Order: sequence, then C-alpha cells, then structure tokens
Amino acid sequence: MKILVAIFSIIFFSACDSHAIEASFILTAQQNIDDQIMSIPQHRAPCFHMLDRIYIQQRVEMMIFFWGQKLDDENKGNVTADIEIIDPNGNRNVLQKDIVISTENVTDPNLVHASKQVFILVFTEGDVLGKYNVIANVHDNNSGESIELPLEAELAEYTPQDTEAQEGNWQDYFLTYYINPQPGRAIAVFINFINHLSFQESLDIKTYIASYYFFAEIFSKNEYLRDHLIKTYDNFNHERKNLALYLFIVMSKYYDYDLSFLNENLIKRIKNTKDPLFYNPHDKPTDGFHQDIHWMRFMANGDIDPIEKIISTLEYSKYAGTIEKYKNSEKTKEAWRDIHREAVFQAGVWSLTSNCTQHELVRNYCEFFYENGNYDENIKTWLYVV
Repeated sequence: MKILVAIFSIIFFSACDSHAIEASFILTAQQNIDDQIMSIPQHRAPCFHMLDRIYIQQRVEMMIFFWGQKLDDENKGNVTADIEIIDPNGNRNVLQKDIVISTENVTDPNLVHASKQVFILVFTEGDVLGKYNVIANVHDNNSGESIELPLEAELAEYTPQDTEAQEGNWQDYFLTYYINPQPGRAIAVFINFINHLSFQESLDIKTYIASYYFFAEIFSKNEYLRDHLIKTYDNFNHERKNLALYLFIVMSKYYDYDLSFLNENLIKRIKNTKDPLFYNPHDKPTDGFHQDIHWMRFMANGDIDPIEKIISTLEYSKYAGTIEKYKNSEKTKEAWRDIHREAVFQAGVWSLTSNCTQHELVRNYCEFFYENGNYDENIKTWLYVV
C-alpha cells in the first residue's frame, strides 16, 4: 500500500457544546470535497459517504474531525494524531505519526475543526485481501486526553462482475453519484448506457453528449478502472465501439487521458476531431447543451465550479425580452447574438431553480454565492429568485 498525498488545512464549522475533546474519522471515495465543507451556508452540515469496501488501486480519502480541545494560556490548541492500519493477518503498520492538526489560536474550543489532513491511500498488488482496521489516535496534548477512532473496510480485487447485479438505471446512477460515489459500478453502467444508445432508432447523439462528460470525470479519477474500460471497449461490436469513441474524444481533449491502447490511426482521428458537439467543460456555458455538461460535472463530483459557471449566465438577464423584440426589429447578427444570450439566461434560471429543489447541495451552493459571491445586484437579484 502507499500514501500518495497528505494535505493539511483546518476548517471551522459551527459551535458544539463539549467539555473534552471529541472526534470522528471518515473513510470516503469522495474526492476534492473541500467545496462541500467550505462553500455552504453556516450551520449546514456537509454530507459524507462512508466506505466499507475498497478495491486494489482505488484512491480513498481519510479525514479527521474534532472539537472540544483544551486551549493553553495563549488560546492555542495542540492536537496531534497517529494513523495506523491492521491488515487481515493482524500485522500493524503506522501510516503517519504525530500529525499536527491544531496549533493555531482558537477563539472557541468547541468549534468543529475539520482537519483536512487527507491521506490518499492506495492499496496495491500484493496487499492481502480481506478486512482491514484503520485507526486514528487523536491526542489533545494540552489536556493529556486521547481518543481511538477505528474504521473497518474490506479490501477486494475489483472485477466488473461485482457490479452486474446492481447495474440498475443509468440515469439514477447519474443523479445520486455525488452523494454516494460508486465508481466500481461505472463499467456496468457505461455498458448499460451504450446499449441504450444502440437501441435508439433515430439517435441524436447531441442530446446525450453531456453524459459522456459524466463518465469522463469518473474514469479519469479512478485509474483502477482503466484495464476494465479497455476490455469493455474491445468487447463491443462495431456500432457500440463507435458510440464509445465519444467518451475517448472527451477524455483525450479535456482530461488528458492516455489512449495508447487504441491504434495509431484511431488516436490521430480522435485528436483531430473538431466536431462542434464537444465543449470545453471548464468554460462558461454557451448554450443549453453546454449547461448540461456542467450539470453532469456536478453530478460526478459535487464540485462547486460547475454551479458557479451556470450562475455566471445570470448576467444575461439584461437581454430578457430580446426574443419578442426580435420579431419586430432588424435581423442583424447582434440581434441574433442577444437572442442566444437570453436563451442561455432562461435555461440557467430554469435549471438552477429545478436543481435547487431536487438537490440540497445545489441549494447550499446557491445560498453561499448569494451571501458571499462578488456579484452585481442584477445577478444577486436573480440568485434570490432562484
């Protein structure tokens, strides 16, 4: 096993009434979850999904939360932690020792501190399969108190067969992934998705293009799925291979994905693709299809950036009414551009409003931007409406 990264930061939530240090320890497949901690309104709690099964080569993150620490005469905390792991054979391995997770001046010892002391842990070939115990020992050095926080997870070798019984509806998978990420199901769901497209009598691929970005987010961040994705592609018939190529185009253009498993002519064809079907997933939305890509990015990771990009289209509210005016005005390029911007604005308002009612995290992000975003009054007004 190996630790790829250890990142440190302290985050503050809301006050808790505690007279001694308390803590919790989380093992999760959610990646880059700073947004769900830092960018929600005060007194709202983030939602973390706990893992109980890990696959060889899967990246998992560990986080420590603590509160109720004792402060010294200078109002400074002094909290450290050790993390160790016990394999199925009972062998103990100290991953990190004496991690400093609180030495700053603290105004309130009962604020919940989220120590984003994130260890990206990867089990590798040769590690023993079975039940592992991961233990965080948190020490309040000012009070002399310590807490032992155990977690249990099963290490398994991933095979797509693990997921066949759970394929389910690929649309449901999209809607719940950011809450309960299950990258191990992505192969089976991708096959389900491609099969669905192949059964369409008159397929308009543009209406599905955003879904490819969803899969690109997952496959690019879960390297352990790579070999299985390659086998899946190889097993497709000619028609399904062509449909799967849209994924590889997206991953090559925007996710720097290694396509060396394809033949040279195919790689050249992919890299030279200039089809207007494809949008940069990090640019401001230019139309409804582009907005759908941002929504799929959000569904795949729960990040705030796609929501911020969609909120930015609210500035086009100044073009509201352009469509009506166009009917009785000169048909210029500028007038058509303004109509297009009104359409983007209307799509942004509708999709933000709809998703605020369906997804609490979208509402939390919108409220956060309303309270803290550096926007003009026009955008703030529309955010309030949303």
